[in-house]
Amino acid sequence: MSRRVSYPRTNNGLINYLKERGVLRDAAVEAVMRRVDRAHYADFNPYFDSPQDIGCNATISAPHMHAIALQLLAPALRDGETRRALDVGAGSGYVTACMALLQDEAADAVADAGLVVGVEHIAQLAAFATANLRRDQPKLLRDGRVQVVVGDGRLGYAPEAPFDAIHVGAAALEPPHELEAQLAAGGRMVVPVAEAGAGASAGRQRLLLVQRSADGSRLRRTRKMAVNFVALTDAARQWAGARPPPPARSARPRPPARPPRPARAAPTSALVPLGDARKPRPPPPPPDEDDAPRGDHAPRQ
Repeated sequence: MSRRVSYPRTNNGLINYLKERGVLRDAAVEAVMRRVDRAHYADFNPYFDSPQDIGCNATISAPHMHAIALQLLAPALRDGETRRALDVGAGSGYVTACMALLQDEAADAVADAGLVVGVEHIAQLAAFATANLRRDQPKLLRDGRVQVVVGDGRLGYAPEAPFDAIHVGAAALEPPHELEAQLAAGGRMVVPVAEAGAGASAGRQRLLLVQRSADGSRLRRTRKMAVNFVALTDAARQWAGARPPPPARSARPRPPARPPRPARAAPTSALVPLGDARKPRPPPPPPDEDDAPRGDHAPRQ
């Protein structure tokens, strides 16, 4: 008999779920993930602990992967003076928002300081991320704390480099040297990388933590857990045959209003006239079509 899985139904329920399973242990990351409601970034099953499609052959990663990546990056986002971060493959904009808010959790953080650049090579996804951020965390955009730019994230973003933290949301064939070159002294990067001899989309991948030494002279790469991400590729290959991302919620067409019900005919009186007590009462009128039982009351998904 298969075991029935119960999924959280709220963002706080999702965070509690991750804590109960020992995935989420950093208090600052927990606080940030409670502030950034995943429902603003994923239209379908936002609180399921699994990747969800966002269009353009892209996904928003599973919540447990977001928690793991943010906890690995947190020391670099909380320390140092510049606190600049890069999100390669911004997608929905979720990690971009979390990294910006995580910068504020440093004990010596200056209010409204720091910068996170989200790079997305598909313009439609960049617009999708911006719309999500504007709806959920508009202050980050107004204050210039977050930028979403269209470009090849595999090359980083030289105008704002170096970065204290770099998050890569797709699997590279090998450690991305262009991104490593833009890592600041004491900085950290998390990136999924294909195992030796395996293609990036073959499912044989490891999450890699790259750390630059405090003096900036050395890099250390540490292989973490096995993961399964979409491939880090060019826009043409990713876009081929893909459906566009969903439109911004404010622009989505609303379902047409139901037509008004026709006026119901006046019911026949069921009273028996005086002096005719033995006359049988007429049967009640048949129900209108609008009063007939319907079968469309199943809850919407």
